[in-house]
Amino acid sequence: MGALTPKGVTGFLASTGIALLVLGVALIIGCREHPHCEVPYDVVSGQSGIIEFTADACPQLRAPLKGNYGLYYKLNGYYQNHKDYRRSVDYNQLYGLVVTREADLSSCGSYLTDYHGKIYHPCGAVTRTVFTDRFTLYRDADLKEEIQLDESREAICNRSGVHWLFKNPKPQHQLQSHNKVNFWLKNPVYRRALNMDKTGVGEGVENSHFINWVEPASTSTFKKLYGIFDGGEGHFPLYVNIEVTHPIESVVRKSVVIEKASTLTSVGYTMGVCYVMLSLVILLMATMGAIHTFIKYIYKPLPMPSVTIKMCAYIAPVADDPVTKLQNLLQNTLYSFADITITLAPEKARQFREECAKIGVNIQESAGGNDPAGAETVEPNPSDQSKPAVPGSLEDRVTRLGMLNDHIQATVDDLPDLRVTKEQIVKEIELLHEECERAATELRTLYGEFDAAFQILRTQRNKDIT
Repeated sequence: MGALTPKGVTGFLASTGIALLVLGVALIIGCREHPHCEVPYDVVSGQSGIIEFTADACPQLRAPLKGNYGLYYKLNGYYQNHKDYRRSVDYNQLYGLVVTREADLSSCGSYLTDYHGKIYHPCGAVTRTVFTDRFTLYRDADLKEEIQLDESREAICNRSGVHWLFKNPKPQHQLQSHNKVNFWLKNPVYRRALNMDKTGVGEGVENSHFINWVEPASTSTFKKLYGIFDGGEGHFPLYVNIEVTHPIESVVRKSVVIEKASTLTSVGYTMGVCYVMLSLVILLMATMGAIHTFIKYIYKPLPMPSVTIKMCAYIAPVADDPVTKLQNLLQNTLYSFADITITLAPEKARQFREECAKIGVNIQESAGGNDPAGAETVEPNPSDQSKPAVPGSLEDRVTRLGMLNDHIQATVDDLPDLRVTKEQIVKEIELLHEECERAATELRTLYGEFDAAFQILRTQRNKDIT
């Protein structure tokens, strides 16, 4: 299997990103076009209100209503996906652990204790802001024929969510810590708002509405399933009685949604958003790779043209002397320069031969074309003074190379002879050492004579003084 290339990786990323983008957009559009009806409400907190689902307001929902339908509440502008909000929760409490030390609940922030200093169970912004508006569905405007909603954990909660690990503390643990911990979900207000007394809905952190709220939303506009009901061949209008206890209507737009129940409605929109975000990241990587490849291609040096160079047939004589080898190397360089120049620029062959002839290098033209194989070296003619060459021209380059060769030829005899053996060098060093010994002996003799003369002079000076 061949190695991956930059172009191949870029193409793979681009195709994958486009496929995910198309799939994500298709899921989002499919969820939006799924049969549903949305009616907003702005009932003030602490009061009740009724909203009506009519055939005119719900053209996508065709009567009679067959099969199961979901009743959702939808919030527009509620940033449940904010990172600080999402972090404000302690999952140890949700898993059934009673925590009595505030230091162990640092993630809860300002939603940690009540006015009496008791620790909230559970604590944090996520749990303490649980949505508590209460919905009841009716077939008549007099609110006498109620449509039963299945609000059980199995019906409205994600079947693969982490909520299956949520557990209420054991009664004995709650009793032991009731002086330090506020089990606020046992408050009658929350029990009624979250329908804890209904069969299958659950109590405390095991309540289905509480669980749906705790599960994070991916965007600031989201809907959460409140209950499932059977259409029962019913017709419009339908009426929803709303008891508002969640005071966020001033900053958040609230709506009630009735939608045909299906797997697509529960996870399709979220998966579509995730696919789109992932595709954008992959396409960004593919774009960066394409830009890098393009820039590398632009600034990549052009390949050298394929040129066949015919090497000259001049071969220098064999030599053992390093200086002679250097001389022959320079001579070879001159002929190689001539051969390469004629090969690369045949139209300059005549000019090149003329310039070489002026410095004493005669390059013969072979019958097969421009071939310096028959070049001969003749002694340079000092009397032949050519006109000054233009710097950088072919004439100037040949002249410089010829001057270098002439200089080497003229000074080769003055260079030291490097063919001296090691024994000869050792013998010369021994002779120098003997000469140094003789010089040292002579210096000692001269020093003794100088010292004797100095003593005589000092004695004579002392006599003169006395």
